[in-house]
Amino acid sequence: MERKPFFEVFTSSTCSPCQGANEQIDGVLANNTGNYSLVKYQVYWPPPGDPYYIVDDSIRSEYYNVGGVPDFYSNGVYGSGYSFSQLAFNAAADEVAYMDMFLYYFFDGNNITVNLDFTPTINILDAAVYIAVVEKTTYNNVGTNGETEFHNVLMKMLPGPDGNLLSLEVNENVSITESAGLGDTFIEEYDDLQVVAWVQDNETKYVLQSASSDLIVGIHESPDAGHSIYPNPADDLLYMESLNSGIIKLYDVSGRMRMETNYTKGLNTFDISDLPAGLYFITSITDEQTVSNFKLLKK
Repeated sequence: MERKPFFEVFTSSTCSPCQGANEQIDGVLANNTGNYSLVKYQVYWPPPGDPYYIVDDSIRSEYYNVGGVPDFYSNGVYGSGYSFSQLAFNAAADEVAYMDMFLYYFFDGNNITVNLDFTPTINILDAAVYIAVVEKTTYNNVGTNGETEFHNVLMKMLPGPDGNLLSLEVNENVSITESAGLGDTFIEEYDDLQVVAWVQDNETKYVLQSASSDLIVGIHESPDAGHSIYPNPADDLLYMESLNSGIIKLYDVSGRMRMETNYTKGLNTFDISDLPAGLYFITSITDEQTVSNFKLLKK
């Protein structure tokens, strides 16, 4: 079970020290693309505050008792953004993962529906599942600190900043579905979004696991879109019979894309022999922009 480390940054475009901290954090993360989850909360201080501040930022600030910015958390544990390094990233990635998370979504117009499935390997009495929609790069919230672009900026939390409260039991599957409209956000580009989810122990604030995946926009969902995928479970070869042509993408449970290839009308064969055993998520997008989602178990 592989850990996907989760980083949180409290920052503002009106905070002079935030520029240096963000440059350090972003520099390390640029060398680890696809191997982490990140949410940045643009707060309302120092005055006049970041133009992209939302109430959810304040709720998360209160959760950690943030007293000033920049403030940095790695898997829910306070750290220093200024001294963040590849060694610190590796240490966060080497921490125990207490579950695999299977994250997928449906996006249509300004509306998003997110589905999350996981099975914990630990009992936690006071836990919560948090889901965030972030924009990977923004430009229009420039303030006074010299920054001209901002990364993984929080746009909305689903169903809200308090998350879904629950008690975790070993080997008891958890399935969560949340929907929301995004028309009231600061989103600049709808094709630059990412959904991030994490499970947190509310007593210790420790993050047990995270998942993240880029959003696909401008498509509509169909149960199968004329596809038949088999066998399932699969071993070395996966077959797909389709009435259409398009693109197929295969993701692991942490949201990493493990395969992307074109398919044609008729019978298609995919070699998945190099994939580790486990649960995978398949997204098919036809040339007509119809999307279908499938779960696949690899033996």
